[in-house]
Amino acid sequence: MSTNAISRILFSLFFLEDDPELLEDLECLVPGYLPGTSVRSAGTIEDGLRILDTGYRPTLGVLDARVPAQRGLDDKVDPRVADRLHDLGIASLCMTGYLYSEDVIEYINRRKLTSPPLAIIEKSTDPSFVNQLFGEVKAYFTKRASQDIRLAIQRVFDGGGDGLVRSGTSAIMSLQQDIVDYWPYLDDKTREYIRQWFAVELDDRGQVTRLGL
Repeated sequence: MSTNAISRILFSLFFLEDDPELLEDLECLVPGYLPGTSVRSAGTIEDGLRILDTGYRPTLGVLDARVPAQRGLDDKVDPRVADRLHDLGIASLCMTGYLYSEDVIEYINRRKLTSPPLAIIEKSTDPSFVNQLFGEVKAYFTKRASQDIRLAIQRVFDGGGDGLVRSGTSAIMSLQQDIVDYWPYLDDKTREYIRQWFAVELDDRGQVTRLGL
């Protein structure tokens, strides 16, 4: 199977952030840091809840700890969007410029009790903030993608471990396309697992150029 660049949406990222300039910057950076990722954003708690009420289910939420309930109100910690995501089984991480504020500390401590716990990123003007933020997001996507691909391989080959294909041609081709598209997000263990079943050829950039049985 020959391959092409990612041409479909692999993940969805949801931002809750009331600073429009920061939000625009983050949205613009997503394609470079996280190819194959779509974005939806909200600038208030109420906007965020409305988006989730439409049935939108992101892969991950990135939430500012202090966002007003409605425009024109003072910023304060409001956990309703984080709680809604948690109730839906969607992981989220928190970014804040008020890491040592009493209300933010209380919010963080509360969210640490959830499963999975909420990762905390401290906002700053330093480039390390963006690198850390997108590094955390990519690590989560890697975990999800690696788990899904391993399970998909087991379904196609029926977990038999004898090298025999147990699914039809369409299922194998679909699996191959998934492996190609998700390859940039897969961990080393999953890539080695894939090589037990498929011959993988890569170019100088580490992109899959051919994937065959």
